[in-house]
Amino acid sequence: MAGVYVHIPFCKSRCSYCDFYSQTSNLGGTFVQRTLEEFKARRDELDSEVTTVYFGGGTPSAMDAEDLLTLVRGLIDGLDLEKIQEFTIEANPDDVARGNFPVEELVKLIGKERIRISMGVQTMVDEELKKINRRHDAQEVRLAVQRLREAGITNYSLDLIYGLPLQTKESLAYSIKEIIDLKPNHISAYSLTVEEGTPLYRSGFQPVDEQTYEEFYQIVRSTLEENGYRHYEISNYALPGFEARHNSSYWFGEPYIGLGPSAHSFSTQQGRHAVRSYNTASVKDWCNVTEEEDKVDKINDLIVAGLRTVYGVDLEEICRRTEAVEYLPTLEKTFKTERSLEYLPDEKRWRIPQSKWFISDAIIRDVLLEDW
Repeated sequence: MAGVYVHIPFCKSRCSYCDFYSQTSNLGGTFVQRTLEEFKARRDELDSEVTTVYFGGGTPSAMDAEDLLTLVRGLIDGLDLEKIQEFTIEANPDDVARGNFPVEELVKLIGKERIRISMGVQTMVDEELKKINRRHDAQEVRLAVQRLREAGITNYSLDLIYGLPLQTKESLAYSIKEIIDLKPNHISAYSLTVEEGTPLYRSGFQPVDEQTYEEFYQIVRSTLEENGYRHYEISNYALPGFEARHNSSYWFGEPYIGLGPSAHSFSTQQGRHAVRSYNTASVKDWCNVTEEEDKVDKINDLIVAGLRTVYGVDLEEICRRTEAVEYLPTLEKTFKTERSLEYLPDEKRWRIPQSKWFISDAIIRDVLLEDW
């Protein structure tokens, strides 16, 4: 199994909390041509069959509709579509609701059984949406979902953010209820991170305190689990069988190539060791820069990814895969002394109990190899 990620760095406007690489000018056909050239040049970096494709950003739905369709067609021409299990495209609710996103054409190209749409809802309270500079309102979210379903798309994910400006426990509970009522089979729930350099940071906004953050987290988790959503990764919940396949490949160390400016890759080519590569964060001159991962980087990558999930990590398997068995005694000693972790003897796996996922960053930081 392998994946292809395409970073589409265009947005119509910039959200106040966002620090992903994006720009509001759109190079359109030039960007599409360059991306397809990169795909053709790098396709052989993947030794295994491509089973997932993910268009992220930025905002893929901000592209001109014909440019987006040309990009999808070009990728499909270089892949075996019958082997694709999941083809995800991120979209903003306003683009879908207002008809700017070519839903029906994408369904025809990709197929109802493969296409998956991930929409950034963030909150269903209009005042909170305005505060973070989102272009849509709650009613457009409802209209967008209606349009997806009318086109035959039933596999869609909705994003939620907690800890937003103006947000209260009551308004968060309301947003969750409204999102559940839209019947997504997958929900991503992220805690707000105020990154330096973002408009929200420059505004002087102060994040909620740790106690409130934990209360928000518990509201999200308990409500979604009570409604049948399985909490399978720190920020992700799914109805049974609808876990995000592409994102799961990151957590299990499966190979993928990233196309477009600022995209990262993790791949093997014709028997080579795994390499991490990245593209420069510039639309006009992105190029591929490859660096060989050392053993510590490989181990820590797999630990970070695995401990974010309900499955946890198998230290012996990690050391075997990275050809670094000499690190196993050190890892075992570190994991045994970390009281926040639990060990599953039947599966020989370590994991963070879900009750402590809200402090997972600190726990993971404490068990990484020192060279990280």
